[in-house]
Amino acid sequence: MLVFMLDEKFTPTRTKEMAQVHPFGGRRGGQKTASGAAGQQDEVKVFSLQRGVWTAPSEEVFLRHNFSRDAGATESLTVCYRIRFERYVDLSTHLSYSITEENYDILGFYSTEEQLLTWVLGQSQITDLPKDAWPVFPETWHHLCHVLGQTSYKVYWQGELYYTKAMEAGWAMPLNGTLVVGQEQDLLGGGFDLTQILMGDMTQLSVWDRALTAAEVGRIAACQEVGRGNVLSSDVTELEVVGPVKQQWEKIGTFCRSSSHYFLMLPEMRSITASVSLCNIFNATVATPSSDSDNQNLLDEMLPFSDVCFPSSTWKTWIGISDEHEEDVWRDLSTQEPVEFLRFGALFPHGGRIYNCACLMVDGFWIDTDCTNTNRRCTACQVQYSDFLRLRGLCFDSEHQTRFRSDGYMGGRPFFRGFYDMLVTWNAQQKEWKLHSVAENRTLASLSTVSLKSYPLGRHTWVTHEELCGRPPGSGIVLSLSPCNSQYHFMCRSGNCIAHNKRCNLRYDCLDGSDEANCDMILVGKEYQRQIPPAGPSNSALYLVPSLTLTRIASVDDINMAITLEFDVVLTWTDNRVTLKHLSESGGILTSAGAAKMWTPRYQFTNLEGGQVKLLEESVVATTANNATFPDYNSEDMDITYPGSENKLSIIQHYTAKITCDLRFLAYPFDIQVCGIDIHLPSTYGAYVSFSTAEGKMSYTGQEDLALYTVKSARIGKHSTRTAISFEFALHRRPGVAILSTFLPSILLLLVSWATLFVRFSDLNVRAIMSLTTLLVLYTLFANQTNALPKTSEVKLIDIWFFYIIFLLFINIIFHIFVAEEDALTGTAPKNLIRIAPVESKNPGPPLLRRRILPASGGTGTPSFRSPLSFSISCSGSPCFF
Repeated sequence: MLVFMLDEKFTPTRTKEMAQVHPFGGRRGGQKTASGAAGQQDEVKVFSLQRGVWTAPSEEVFLRHNFSRDAGATESLTVCYRIRFERYVDLSTHLSYSITEENYDILGFYSTEEQLLTWVLGQSQITDLPKDAWPVFPETWHHLCHVLGQTSYKVYWQGELYYTKAMEAGWAMPLNGTLVVGQEQDLLGGGFDLTQILMGDMTQLSVWDRALTAAEVGRIAACQEVGRGNVLSSDVTELEVVGPVKQQWEKIGTFCRSSSHYFLMLPEMRSITASVSLCNIFNATVATPSSDSDNQNLLDEMLPFSDVCFPSSTWKTWIGISDEHEEDVWRDLSTQEPVEFLRFGALFPHGGRIYNCACLMVDGFWIDTDCTNTNRRCTACQVQYSDFLRLRGLCFDSEHQTRFRSDGYMGGRPFFRGFYDMLVTWNAQQKEWKLHSVAENRTLASLSTVSLKSYPLGRHTWVTHEELCGRPPGSGIVLSLSPCNSQYHFMCRSGNCIAHNKRCNLRYDCLDGSDEANCDMILVGKEYQRQIPPAGPSNSALYLVPSLTLTRIASVDDINMAITLEFDVVLTWTDNRVTLKHLSESGGILTSAGAAKMWTPRYQFTNLEGGQVKLLEESVVATTANNATFPDYNSEDMDITYPGSENKLSIIQHYTAKITCDLRFLAYPFDIQVCGIDIHLPSTYGAYVSFSTAEGKMSYTGQEDLALYTVKSARIGKHSTRTAISFEFALHRRPGVAILSTFLPSILLLLVSWATLFVRFSDLNVRAIMSLTTLLVLYTLFANQTNALPKTSEVKLIDIWFFYIIFLLFINIIFHIFVAEEDALTGTAPKNLIRIAPVESKNPGPPLLRRRILPASGGTGTPSFRSPLSFSISCSGSPCFF
């Protein structure tokens, strides 16, 4: 047997209560028979191999049975046993059976981490189940039956069919070999390996030369039958015991009555609120007994600490119930469900609004008390056997090795035992927590605590005593011990667990606020060069996906051919040199400090009006959260990371700018102007960075109908290239304004001019005034319209329209002139027409003014003229001069 001599500082200390921990049927209690004495009919023999806190793995501890060499073979076989693990090794060996030096693996049953492994007739059988298909935990009993028929192999776990596989008929199992319990044979009866042993207990080992039925297996698993085999029974057959193997007789019912939980005392005074929080970090709840036996187990766990748990009081430890929400309705603090089992003393509970919590007294009864923070008692946590803690920050070979559980006490406080050979204990003299390797007999690291009430839970910096995971002695190593599962949780510095989506969400979800610390979303290596652009896939050119959102068109200056815009430019790319953290389902926004660590694309606008551009806001965001990488089981940093190669980064820049636009007015006022925002990449990028125009897009989110235009057709320009891209949009002039302000007035003026044709020929002056006035008004309208447009040499549609209308008015005036001249030459001037000429003129010449004189009222043939001066004249056919 391999024995390690422990130095003085490594000597284990056991408190009084540790000696009471029973190795069988739970942590305490159970009826037992002295070792070596014959058991009763309802008792079975339990073998304990390599148990103990400080027990180092050995090749010289096992059970062995040599079958008769004259025994024959069987064509059916059943092997059943009940097994419990205290610790694990790389390959926990249940039993192995060999018949010759060559056939040393004819039959073998093993387990590794959370997977059951079997070898039958030299071949591995359970090969198609996942690695976590057999979740077993320390200090829990498991009943296994392996049933081999001619055509099938079946495995029963806890009485239920767990696995089945067809077998080829015609096999036979020789029964003249050597059976070894607790060691894996690489030779007949030997060839053992330290990493292939059993550190735990085995009982009810039986072998039958027939296939048991499912009903028979179920009765044995349910403790209804002892189930002793006709070929071998560990209760009857004399097994060769090698090494310090402890043997104990146990009642068969013990294995089916074992509790699913145990109690753990934390012998420091604290409030009920602090107790609830601390038990949560232990992956437990405040103790809430559910039966008299459960209450007795809690009392047994508490009594050894009665001298340190409020010595002057009989109220020792908290019970995890409260009636604060509803008087006399006691609820479990962890589930808020009403509890059925209560064990208050005869005079209790007091009731009332103050006494809403409960404590366990030294006589086993409960008493109600207040829940204030000044009321402090010891804490008893209720721990499920299936629950455990995880130690992160070391260099374990598998996740299973990171698992620890609280088990017993040293130095008056709980210690933490790894599922394998690690151990964390409290050194009362040095007031330090120690990390040990039991297999190597080494103290690896220590932790000095600020408070003597604290535990090594959460994240702390330990000091190495020897070389540890590449760190020299005396250096610091950050370790974390908590129940947090990195697949679902982020660990607060204190050891509490929160969901990953609460990390860096701008809310304090950890009591210590550590969830909002170190929220930088970007990680870059030491060799990262910010000025060098990242490469694309397979070291190709990096393609930037451009996007522009035009949010507002502030003004359109037709005269200067310029447009004032507000828009967002978005360039998207990937960087395989960075790692992202703290992303939500839709990504996340990088801080300015984070964005400053990495390369971001640069570009320039090439059609600005006088360089008028202003950057209003800039942000760098991760737009996806793909391929989440959960922390390695050895990493104490429990943040989820995302590879930069799988997640897109975008730089979003919000601008206001005045750009030039080559406006074309040929079709004015029915013109469509196509304008664009032109962006070029710097020439220094060369062929390493390009635009992906095929994936680019543009959109307009502002008001579609402007004062004079309607915005349509926002798109990527057809002539965009890999280094230059144009984001185009079309401005359709709204014709309604032009119709009301230009065409309709000009048509009305034309109609007015045409209306003069219906005035009497004798009223030539009226015709002339109206025609000339319409012409002048139309020209003024034309001049105003021309001044509203830029000076260009091209002939516009509006010019043609006005030319056409003016031409019609001109024709109308010419018509009036020719009609008047025709009247003068032919003498066909109308009667009652007065010709007015200067008095000095002997020849009045052409008529300058013609005014019809209406006959005077009541007279005949005598024309009269009325004016504001109210005078009248009479003419007798000859011209009148006045």
